[in-house]
Amino acid sequence: MMKSAIISAFAGVFLTACVGVNLPNLSNLSLPSPKSKNDQIAKKMPKNSKSSRNSSANSSGNEFLNLVNNARKTPRKCGSKYFAAASPLKWNQALQSAANSHAKDMAKNGFFSHTGSDGSTLSSRFARAGYKAKAAAENIAKGQTSAQSALNSWLKSPGHCANLMSADYTEFGMARSGNLWVQTFGRR
Repeated sequence: MMKSAIISAFAGVFLTACVGVNLPNLSNLSLPSPKSKNDQIAKKMPKNSKSSRNSSANSSGNEFLNLVNNARKTPRKCGSKYFAAASPLKWNQALQSAANSHAKDMAKNGFFSHTGSDGSTLSSRFARAGYKAKAAAENIAKGQTSAQSALNSWLKSPGHCANLMSADYTEFGMARSGNLWVQTFGRR
C-alpha cells in the first residue's frame, strides 16, 4: 500500500518527511469527527475558494499553489527517477483541511511524524476531511521559515520531489503551523 516513506535531515536543522500511498476506495470507512469544528476551518486558501475568510489566508493559499505548480512546470530528476513536466494541481479545500489539522496537531503536541497524536494516518485524515482518495501523498517539513524554503527542501529529497512531480495527483492542499509544514496531494 505504501509507495515510499522517507525521513531525512537537512543540515541537522531542517527535517522533511514524505509518504505516498495508493488507497482503496474509502467511501465505506467510518471515522470519528475531528475534535472541533475549528479543526476544519481553512486558514490558508486561494482567492478563488468559496470559503475564503480573509486576504491574508487567500494570499498564502495562492502562494503555496503557485510555488508547487511552478515547480511542476519544470522537468526534473528526483533521485534517480526522471519526471516530465506535470499538469498544474488544483487547490482542494478538503486536502487543505487535512493538512491544516495535522500541522496544528504536530505543533500543539510537539512531534514530527506522519502519524497523528491520535493515531491518525494520512488516509484517515483524508477521510475525516471528506476526501475520497484513489491516490494520496503527504510531505511534511520542520524548521523552514518560508514556503519557498520548505519547497526547496522537498525538491532536494527524492521522495518528496517525486510526490511533488507525480502526475498521479491532481489536487493539492498545504498548511503551516509555526515552523511545521504539511503538503497533501490527492486524486479522486
